[in-house]
Amino acid sequence: MSITHILGRRKIVLGSGSEGRKWLLRKWGWDFRVVKADVDEKNIRSDNPKHLTLSLAQRKREEILSSLLYEPTLLITSDTVIEKNGKILEKPTNEMEARSFFEEYQTSIVKAWTAIAVADTLSGRCAEGVDSASIFFSSIPAEVVNKIVSKDETYCRAGGFTIEDPILEPYIEKIEGEKETVTGLPKKLTIDLIKEVL
Repeated sequence: MSITHILGRRKIVLGSGSEGRKWLLRKWGWDFRVVKADVDEKNIRSDNPKHLTLSLAQRKREEILSSLLYEPTLLITSDTVIEKNGKILEKPTNEMEARSFFEEYQTSIVKAWTAIAVADTLSGRCAEGVDSASIFFSSIPAEVVNKIVSKDETYCRAGGFTIEDPILEPYIEKIEGEKETVTGLPKKLTIDLIKEVL
């Protein structure tokens, strides 16, 4: 969906360096530029994945917004975590942790939580929301896990995986909810929030 007709002279800024989010915006045909937030995510903590992702997306928005106040901008920030049995899984810090994540994924439902925070510099309005989706994995062979944990990008992704990975894709039985939520930018929620601030 093109949103050019409702943006007016505003330019879209994606407040994220995530390759998945950039890929989604390009896939949707949206023109944008990237501005990364200088936020220490480890200083923002919560045991509730909904609260954690929302706090992080809002903090990123606040950090970037101050540098855009004099530009007609629609700013989109986001954060994603993976939840498994009530435990929050962020980006794995090492191979051992990444392997432990994949061991857990094969035993029950995995849930992705993504928060979106949007700001419009012309109206001064902000809006935010959270979406979730459930991922069901089949048994993942050891050789597949070995390939995934050997890739650098594994350590840049919440939970250590992307559903677009052709190595992992055959072992995803189904996804309940928007696939874009797992990738890091649920389309319906993003569009709804944009309409709200505009």
